[in-house]
Amino acid sequence: FKAKNKPTILVLSSCFPDFPNANGVSYLDNHVSWIKLTLEFAKTTDKFNWIFKTHPAEHLYGNKITLKKLMKNHLNKNIFLTANELNYDDLIKFSDCVVTSVGSAGYELTAMGKRVIMARNSSMSSWNFVKFAKNKKEYLELLKKAPFMKLPDKKDIIKANIYACLLGTSPKDFSNGYVLQFGRHV
Repeated sequence: FKAKNKPTILVLSSCFPDFPNANGVSYLDNHVSWIKLTLEFAKTTDKFNWIFKTHPAEHLYGNKITLKKLMKNHLNKNIFLTANELNYDDLIKFSDCVVTSVGSAGYELTAMGKRVIMARNSSMSSWNFVKFAKNKKEYLELLKKAPFMKLPDKKDIIKANIYACLLGTSPKDFSNGYVLQFGRHV
């Protein structure tokens, strides 16, 4: 994909039966509407390569709704689909930005120093280490500049790692810092 000298956006699909609005009502109805919106945007630009990757657990939920079916009429010279035939670590390494609906990639890949866009609010949004969209217009604007966004800084990476350890908390004031095990102050 890099051979075409274009930035690569990796879209990590959700498990479609999952409940996407656990953190409140969103401008998106569900994970299917998110994928459709992202595909429609991807079709409008050939400035980026788009790799859509199926969720690792998709096969456990039958085949009524699959990423492959949703992408049936969208594949082209810069929009690709992969399941597990490509190495995940390589996909991450060669992507310029990762897009997820509300997935764990939001903190996992920010902790690794990758650009990440989340399509909606989630429990990690209040930590301010990942870019997330509050509405459709904001989401599309984030996608336009996805590979050119600022990389996470050291503070973002630390917050993402702390979030991974504390899953589900919402700190009210991070500016006072946290003391981790073994007395390391962040």
